Amino acid sequence: MMMMMMMMMMMMMMMMMMMMMMMMMMMMMTLVLLVDGCGLLHPRSCGSACQVGVTSGYPCVGVAKNLLVVDGLVHRDRLDVRRALQVPLVAGGGRVLGVALCPGTTRKPLYISTGHRLSLATAVELVRRCCLHRIPEPIRQADLRSRDWLRVRAAAAVAGAAAEAEAEASRAEAAAAAAVGG
Repeated sequence: MMMMMMMMMMMMMMMMMMMMMMMMMMMMMTLVLLVDGCGLLHPRSCGSACQVGVTSGYPCVGVAKNLLVVDGLVHRDRLDVRRALQVPLVAGGGRVLGVALCPGTTRKPLYISTGHRLSLATAVELVRRCCLHRIPEPIRQADLRSRDWLRVRAAAAVAGAAAEAEAEASRAEAAAAAAVGG
């Protein structure tokens, strides 16, 4: 009887541990992709955020640092984001394509647009919450890490090229010595 109770307790503990692990895995799953590019706020109304979202099936937000020339964008030259901190970007027909957003203390706007399966209000709020600096933190970290990766690969390529040149020079010396000796 006692052995049976201990086995049941152990099974319950294992089930609780499995549930906790599943919850932790769910927390680590990708829920939304932030793309360093445009979504609907694009000359063809389908920027990289739309393409990534449709291809991957994940909800996407386009976060652009520069405003592209979009036909029908009303008052593109008179955007005064600095005062309002958030200005809707409206096309000629009254359709809102995106939002110019000045997160935090910066006065240089980001241009937010929906990419796939998200409303514009949700996209703007998500970007606002991710901004510790001007650029949302996931995009900023991806940019920093990719630059580090490129820097390491470039240094390895230079070192490899130097070693290859040294090996080529020693082969040439050996060939010259063999020609003189032979």
